[in-house]
Amino acid sequence: MTIIERTAAEAAVLPAQALAVKKLLDDGCTVPFIARYRKEAHGNLDEVKIAKIQERLVYYGELEERKASILKSIDEQGKLTDELKAQIEECFVKSRLEDLYQPYKPKRRTRAQVAKEKGYTNLVHFLDDGISGVTMDRPGFVDMIRQLEEGRAAAVFVKDLSRLGRNYIEVGRLTEEFFPEHDIRLVAVSDNIDTAEESEE
Repeated sequence: MTIIERTAAEAAVLPAQALAVKKLLDDGCTVPFIARYRKEAHGNLDEVKIAKIQERLVYYGELEERKASILKSIDEQGKLTDELKAQIEECFVKSRLEDLYQPYKPKRRTRAQVAKEKGYTNLVHFLDDGISGVTMDRPGFVDMIRQLEEGRAAAVFVKDLSRLGRNYIEVGRLTEEFFPEHDIRLVAVSDNIDTAEESEE
């Protein structure tokens, strides 16, 4: 069953009517305009039917885009079998499609995983939950700076630079002065920053 046929069935109209509405929508016509001024093209459908056709066409359009993205991802992993490809191509429900993709969805790496990949295994976590990043006097942050000054750590891993603080002048001082002066490697995972790799370029 094609997308047009599925759309027609779900909107309780004829496939030819669904196709006619699709062409008008593709031409930039609005639902009210199609209902009032293009009756001859679609067989006198009302706005409710036309809106339903539009809603299903958008749904299936997004679904096809997602299918293409998922197929590409699984294929790049070298795990796309003919059977799996057929299951994905024949799927017309978003939740079911995501269920098919779940076992192949790339896992998000944690900061600890990134640190271990870069050779750091003795890790210490500093937390400042519930304390505004505007202040630089957060207990966990102060403890981290103290340990860095004492030479007890060689690198700092954060999700992004904002996790150091939201006082951007102080964060700039840290990244431009404090970390280099103390030979501290800074890795901001989401920002794709690794000062050790930058210094090697």
